[in-house]
Amino acid sequence: MKIIYVVKDILHRYPPCISQIVMLREQSVDVIVVTEMCDEETTKMLTALDVKIELLGNFKARANNLERVLRLFKFKNNAVRLLKKIYKDDDIIWIGTERTGIMLYRFLKNKTVILNDLELNDTNWLYKMGVGRCLKHTNAVVACEKNRARIMQTWYSVKKRPFVMPNKPYYELKCKKSTEVEVFEKKLLKKKYILYQGILDKERPLDTIADALNKTKEHYTFVIIGKGKSDESDNEYIEKLRGIYPDIIYGGYFPAPQHLYVTQNAYMGIAIYDTSSLNTLFCAPNKTFEYAKFGVPVLGSDIPGLQLTVEKYNAGICVDIEEPIQIAKAIDDIAENYEKYQVGAKVFYDSVDNRKVMKEILKEVGL
Repeated sequence: MKIIYVVKDILHRYPPCISQIVMLREQSVDVIVVTEMCDEETTKMLTALDVKIELLGNFKARANNLERVLRLFKFKNNAVRLLKKIYKDDDIIWIGTERTGIMLYRFLKNKTVILNDLELNDTNWLYKMGVGRCLKHTNAVVACEKNRARIMQTWYSVKKRPFVMPNKPYYELKCKKSTEVEVFEKKLLKKKYILYQGILDKERPLDTIADALNKTKEHYTFVIIGKGKSDESDNEYIEKLRGIYPDIIYGGYFPAPQHLYVTQNAYMGIAIYDTSSLNTLFCAPNKTFEYAKFGVPVLGSDIPGLQLTVEKYNAGICVDIEEPIQIAKAIDDIAENYEKYQVGAKVFYDSVDNRKVMKEILKEVGL
């Protein structure tokens, strides 16, 4: 018996999936991963744990709509062909993302299936319909936030409430520091920096953060790591931000867990989302746990997903991210009461035990 863990797209862009695979190996479960792409860093980490990785090689970063559709069907065909070869009757299939499940739902019939629902996608009715169809063939559902779990149960009439496994990373800084990180760290020497790490997109606006940093009592360097849809648009966005606040250092994307070398030395971490959807209101970012792991206080948006975590445990402050003056005041407050928020960050990090949840999930599917 083994678990076949399937992730469409690029595995290393899904830290929750990587953490689940690591925890499965901790429970001595045999795991085969099927995905389109995986970077060298993540591949080394997982293969060291005796995880077998099957790469379908179907990903293309820049694609028009037609190419995206064709790629979906190519993934489906390639994945099903491979799954038919490696699947045995007593195996369990763990679907890493909703999109993966939507593409493979026919193959999942009459099999033991665990499904991650990482995004609510409440603004896309077609996507919701696809998730609902996939859920009919699942034995266990995993959500990353308790309110999302309840919403899903209502939307899809799921008999048993989804398991809640917050996006707390379960991989350590055991890898050798990459040359890219070493070069970037030299730019940060002796700087007190506030860090944003993650995706660069409209749901995570950084303009008001840059503006607020002009108004704080103390000077900080604003460090940004991560990327959006293309390098060109990322660089344009960073230059726009530098027009608001010049002291910005941009590092681009560092594969997990390399980025944690930057995280561990941050003075403060940023986790912000807009209010455009239920998905952002009840956000469940892994970055808050990555900050908290190193006792880095968090500046977050005043939305339920962060108020019920960061704010609840005094791991930081949640404010209206459209108000630069409020943001600046919150940064000053954290700086003036830094030890209090450091302690809160550690308490928040220790409040989640996903290993316990993993054992419950495995019991549910007979492992």
